[in-house]
Amino acid sequence: MPDAIIGLFVLAAIVGGVILWQKFTSALGNKATQSILRPKDHKAGQELVSKKHEFVVSASVPDVKKAILEQVSALPNEPAVRPALYLAQSSDSLIVYQYGAKVQTVFRMLVHMQAAEAGTRGSFEIVNWMLASGIVARQHEMKQLNADIETALRKVDPKATLRVAG
Repeated sequence: MPDAIIGLFVLAAIVGGVILWQKFTSALGNKATQSILRPKDHKAGQELVSKKHEFVVSASVPDVKKAILEQVSALPNEPAVRPALYLAQSSDSLIVYQYGAKVQTVFRMLVHMQAAEAGTRGSFEIVNWMLASGIVARQHEMKQLNADIETALRKVDPKATLRVAG
């Protein structure tokens, strides 16, 4: 009986060692990708997810919301299988866009709006994202969403004030 217990401990040690080795090599691979193989992509991705865009426009909150919803090409509901940009939530002062499908969300962007003295003040930013080999995933889609929102803001107010914070 003691041999069986020792055998279980040895098996557990081997399985634990394999798991630790996989985590170590994965982390090492991610660091190599970030700093050696694709440093520009890593830097660009980190900049995308670390910036908060703030805006002030002369239009009302409902007009700003309508312009953004019309400008951004997003599905009305979460797709079942194939990842895509979709409208996850919309209220009077908040729009939430997500990229992904039912199985997985790749990134989430929040657009906040509030009435200000001369129109609307607000912000938009990526708040959740995934990494692929240590690099921010779906950067092209993030950039396109940022550009679409900026275009919508400029449509409702060509003199809109846009500022990147952070």
